[in-house]
Amino acid sequence: MRHKAPQTTPPSENISTVRDEPEAYTGVARWLHWIMAVFILTTMFIGFGLDEADPVEVAPTLSRHANFGVLTLSFAVLRLFWRLAFPPPRPHAASRLHRLVIEVVHLALYALMILVPVTGILAAIAHDLPTGLFWAIDLRETFSFLDRNGYETRAALHAFLVHMLQALLVLHITGALTHQYYLRDNIMRRMKV
Repeated sequence: MRHKAPQTTPPSENISTVRDEPEAYTGVARWLHWIMAVFILTTMFIGFGLDEADPVEVAPTLSRHANFGVLTLSFAVLRLFWRLAFPPPRPHAASRLHRLVIEVVHLALYALMILVPVTGILAAIAHDLPTGLFWAIDLRETFSFLDRNGYETRAALHAFLVHMLQALLVLHITGALTHQYYLRDNIMRRMKV
């Protein structure tokens, strides 16, 4: 008695699936990733210095922080559009739950890369000090049509979202290092510039 061979997907379908799922991120996506990393870390570093800044230096430091925040927001929007136009490779995951965690962390990172600068801009609008954007535009004057009350609430929301972003960045970096050095799936080559 002959056994039937198990049914497999026709080769033509396998080829189209492989083409639709890239192995690595595009060159533009990789550059945007690392540019964003520099902007985010620089913005956070400057922001942490605001608490210890000399009163005379608060306004210029706040302006530098806002400038990097706006750059971060601009590149985050660009990166989001690029990701939608050129979907990333599937995450290396051992299970559905693992893949879900990876996708939720990435989605939350994208949301926070947009929400943190937006809440920072809203806080700057309500701040007592002028916040110069690219040394030419005062955010308070540019957005004077918005309510300028509630600085403390806006600043608290901004700080909370920054802490969430920090936690997710630690989780993201830990995940990448775990994949690279513990699971040894060479995942870091996907983001190599």
